[in-house]
Amino acid sequence: MPQTQTSRDSTALKAWPRPVLLTALVFFVCVQVLGLLLRWQFVQVLPGFNYKFFLHAHSHVALLGWVHAILMVALMRAFLPAGQAQAKRWHGLFWAAQALVLGMLFSFPVQGYAAVSISFSTLFLFVSYAQAGHLLRATQGDTSLSRRLLWACLWLMMLSSLGPWSLGPIMALKLNQSPVYFLAIYFYLHFQYNGWFVFALLALLLRWLEARGIDTAGPLPRRAVWLLLGSSLPAYALSALWTQPPLWVWVVAGAAALAQLGALALFWRWGWVLRQTGSHLFSSVHFSSIPILPEVKLLLVLAWGCFNLKLLLQALTAWPFFAQLAYQQRSLVIFYLHLVLLGVVTCTLLAYLWQEQGLQLNPTVRWGLGLFLLGFALSETLILLQGLAAWWGLGAFVSLPLPIFLSSLLILVGWLLIALGQWPIVPGKPLPADP
Repeated sequence: MPQTQTSRDSTALKAWPRPVLLTALVFFVCVQVLGLLLRWQFVQVLPGFNYKFFLHAHSHVALLGWVHAILMVALMRAFLPAGQAQAKRWHGLFWAAQALVLGMLFSFPVQGYAAVSISFSTLFLFVSYAQAGHLLRATQGDTSLSRRLLWACLWLMMLSSLGPWSLGPIMALKLNQSPVYFLAIYFYLHFQYNGWFVFALLALLLRWLEARGIDTAGPLPRRAVWLLLGSSLPAYALSALWTQPPLWVWVVAGAAALAQLGALALFWRWGWVLRQTGSHLFSSVHFSSIPILPEVKLLLVLAWGCFNLKLLLQALTAWPFFAQLAYQQRSLVIFYLHLVLLGVVTCTLLAYLWQEQGLQLNPTVRWGLGLFLLGFALSETLILLQGLAAWWGLGAFVSLPLPIFLSSLLILVGWLLIALGQWPIVPGKPLPADP
């Protein structure tokens, strides 16, 4: 695929650090292996297998070794000049973070939350602060909307760390079975999923549009972004409704859910305006020199659909009935978490990496993508059916552990093909365009 500079800051011309991307990719394959082991426990229990310990490893490596790693590299590449983006200090921070994730990968399955794994997790927080501080300092003076989103996502990432920091005192006070313990975990997950991840992806998307001549300074995108950002803090109340809180918490949660839907409507309106002017995301007018790949279009449409569903589901939980349902049916929570991590975040990251030539796209990778998407669709459908069957009192008649395991196996095979399709590569050179 030809690369033509469309602006001084065109990120398509900056080399990707290949070993960095491939390390994150290998970690995500490990995440799928761990997930498959967790799924197998519902088919046949493995002797000596500690489900909770492996779940900790699965979640930490997914959030930190895959999403956090790719987002940091992509943000660095999108917002920093080429010289700074290739600085040894920046790469040193990345490899320090990935080394700590490797420690978590091996320590959590053995001991769960204990001295070694907690040490790795704590050190990772300090490294993430250093990464955020480096990006914030290096982008001072940039007043674009994308830079404001960069600022927001990094601060939300650091805010989320208050959840893990609070676990030590909570456990010391022997409150690890109390609502406070789970609220601390939900605090971390909320500001990771709904803060750091979402706004980092928006920052990347808007930066990409700005570099290619799309105006993001208009009232529609700004209102949408600020409304979504303003609702991110009070939306944490949605994660606390299972505790049967006072009325004012329900009011805050409901207002946050409505604000998010309002932001979604503004994004739809902005997209319609861009389409009417011929400058929407897939328009050949602005991107004729860098065509949007069909696979990228598919992934972005899927991610956008999942994002819409995510906000609708969050709004539903503002109602007491659905809040209690989500609390009682664990399958529905897993459905939501995978919807966001795989459907919204991972699909968007893959689209960005392929469009920006960070990863190769060839027949092997395309087969992998197809299997991943098929497995994702099947597993989400089956997990949802399992949760609904339990809700309707039909859990004894609907046994889906094996089908869910097989659908998860498709995801693993898909990611193995995506990973294997990245070799051989020549570091520092443009990736070959597949005809």
